[in-house]
Amino acid sequence: MSGEARGQISVTTLADGTRAFHLRFRVRGRRERATLHERRDCECGCGGGWNERTVPVELRNILARVRAGVWRKREAAPPASTRRMPTFHEYASAWLQAKIDGTIGDRPIDANTQADYRWRLSKHLLPYFAKFPLNELDPAVCQAFKAAKLREAAELREAITAGATIRDRNGRRARPLGPASMHKLISCLAAILDEAVEDGHIDRNPARGRRMRVKVPKPARTFLEMDELVALTDACPRTGRAAYPRVAIASGDRWNVRQESRPAP
Repeated sequence: MSGEARGQISVTTLADGTRAFHLRFRVRGRRERATLHERRDCECGCGGGWNERTVPVELRNILARVRAGVWRKREAAPPASTRRMPTFHEYASAWLQAKIDGTIGDRPIDANTQADYRWRLSKHLLPYFAKFPLNELDPAVCQAFKAAKLREAAELREAITAGATIRDRNGRRARPLGPASMHKLISCLAAILDEAVEDGHIDRNPARGRRMRVKVPKPARTFLEMDELVALTDACPRTGRAAYPRVAIASGDRWNVRQESRPAP
């Protein structure tokens, strides 16, 4: 395209009283146009919420892309009535890829987090929810999943206690899910369905609520009484390698202590 890329803006008022901004410009000699809507719940793909200040900025952005030869025509979103409701498997797969790419969250997740999410999905969530369309997931379905996992863990724990050796498909000893693992599964399910709410597939998240909570016991702490702390510090200089206690937390008359060994001076 020769010369400076230029464009025009025209405005029309729609039946609902909101405005549509029509952008006209040329790309390689062809006439092109884009429409931006003032209506915030617009489903055409423009994002909605456009006004007199933001529309000229977008036109300049479009023209800059045209001059750089990288402008691409935006594909219109299909009408809501024709959109197919994704299954949980489809949506969860797209969610995980978005987490890997960093389009969901503050930054792309690392390899360890990817492996953890894949474990939660492939071993537990997908076998139960895979074929459900998102709009068929309700609190009863989510609570049934929690109940099934708790029952499965209790039965496995009972079998192991009775002396049975249970192995998974890979031949490793099977271990029952503990509260921390159950919490991870439900947190992952809730995070996926949070995004489904954001995308307008469902109105509310059925995996959140009092009945879906899992209480995770706090890890056991080792405390020293004050007299034990004094005895420990008194004993330090007498050893070949002095042990230097480091006080981490003081609470009342109890002290949480972590001990480090360093060479004696």
